[in-house]
Amino acid sequence: MKKKILSIMIFTYVLAVCMIFTCVPVTVYAADEPGDVYDLLDEVLNKGGTVKLNRDYIVEQRRIDLGLSITIDLNGHVILFKGGRFNVGSNTKKKITLTIKDSLAESGTKPVHTGEFKDLPFGGVVASTHGGTSGGIVNVTDTCTFNLDKGGILYGGYAASEPPGSSNPGPGYGGGVYISPGGTFNMKGGIIHGCTASTDGGAVYVESNGKFNMSGGTIKNCKVIAKGDLAGFGGAIYIRSGGSFDMSDGMIENCEASTGGGAVRVRLPRGQRRAADRQHSHRAQLHQHDTKRHAHHS
Repeated sequence: MKKKILSIMIFTYVLAVCMIFTCVPVTVYAADEPGDVYDLLDEVLNKGGTVKLNRDYIVEQRRIDLGLSITIDLNGHVILFKGGRFNVGSNTKKKITLTIKDSLAESGTKPVHTGEFKDLPFGGVVASTHGGTSGGIVNVTDTCTFNLDKGGILYGGYAASEPPGSSNPGPGYGGGVYISPGGTFNMKGGIIHGCTASTDGGAVYVESNGKFNMSGGTIKNCKVIAKGDLAGFGGAIYIRSGGSFDMSDGMIENCEASTGGGAVRVRLPRGQRRAADRQHSHRAQLHQHDTKRHAHHS
């Protein structure tokens, strides 16, 4: 929904008060209809460079393969996938970089969303109801990079082969972000919130030869709920053998997994201990500030 910032002045009904105190500017948002996937392509994604959003967008049942490097400044707005996700690069598009941030949130303003976005967190948000098997919101392909910077929020991603509510969801990896072999995810700020995977990695799944560098931001309220013979590890992060996770700052809180590794699960090569959990409970909190934490396995 389009949000035009209008400046208005609040005056008291008592003139004397207005004379004594400085009148305060207030930010108000007027709403228009959100754009669709074609608007998003024309107005944002096909431009490349840095683009500041001027309205919200709803993408219906589409996965978008990014062929240009782009920085999306959400500017307090929403991109909602009703089924779908961003694929950073593809089999034919290499060395693509997607950066998501929210300059409005950095300035201290986080708009309250209304209408069908009313349940989303305040501020700029990229959300998805169902991203598919590999990545609920973002899939980072070989040689490509995804940066989550200050202010940006990834919310509500769901990674499974079948949509939410299915009695047999099938496999799903990385409720927020799936890092393919050769892909890199740099989390410098922002939030990954309320994401779910049906197999492993409630927020982030790191494949062999994938890299996840966390130097800021928060991962919270993410989970893995496995059914049947699915694994159920890594409520926040799951790292396959050969993948890497470097955490120098940031927070992981209130994440859970149905089997084990409430915060971080590391799968080690055959013959070694199967997992090295950063927290050994099914529900875990991990706070990291200014100390290096590494998980590299090959």
